[in-house]
Amino acid sequence: MRYEIKIPITDDNLLIFYNWRDNLRNLKKIYQDRIVNSIYYDEKNLTFANDNIIGISERIKTRLRWYNDDSNFFYEFKFKRNKIGEKIIIPSNKSLNEISLSNLFNHNNNEFKLNKFENKINYIVTKHDLFPILKVTYNRSYYLFMNKIRLTFDTPAFFQIFSQNSFKIKNKDFLFILELKFHPNDYLIAQKLISDSQFIPKRFSKYVRGLAINNLINYI
Repeated sequence: MRYEIKIPITDDNLLIFYNWRDNLRNLKKIYQDRIVNSIYYDEKNLTFANDNIIGISERIKTRLRWYNDDSNFFYEFKFKRNKIGEKIIIPSNKSLNEISLSNLFNHNNNEFKLNKFENKINYIVTKHDLFPILKVTYNRSYYLFMNKIRLTFDTPAFFQIFSQNSFKIKNKDFLFILELKFHPNDYLIAQKLISDSQFIPKRFSKYVRGLAINNLINYI
């Protein structure tokens, strides 16, 4: 379990962010930048998105994720209670061109079996009738502060709605996203880091924002 704190940053504040980042002691880059691709799954009435909007404390996200142009992908199940999250990642033995996107998150998927989280996953895919809804793509940079706080910095995302077995018109956001991820034991360190940054954390979901930008939900 870990805290996940998000800070949206506009283009007007980019220089402030870069100055803060570049002058931050004990911050190091830990990976090369990479392109993050995700396909979010939800019910047709957007149950997971609406849970986020109305502020349900215990929320679920289900998605596929892959990096750069690699055809290997992962199943991801995210569980969140308020600001504390947990993630289950299951590598697939298949490539993207070997699968049908429309029929993945269900109890017949053998890749969910013989996994230590099988019962928890089975409960989700049995209770919810899940379909691909939205594809999200962005570039991510990775940092580590004091060997305790993970920071990621994402460029504005591209969003595409899944419809009739393909992804439709690509729309782009304008927000950059700084995210801090840390163990509850390191809360005070993260709190001071955020306070010194002069940026304000906010509730934020790329999935929900992508739906809003494509006029599928109302979200500010």
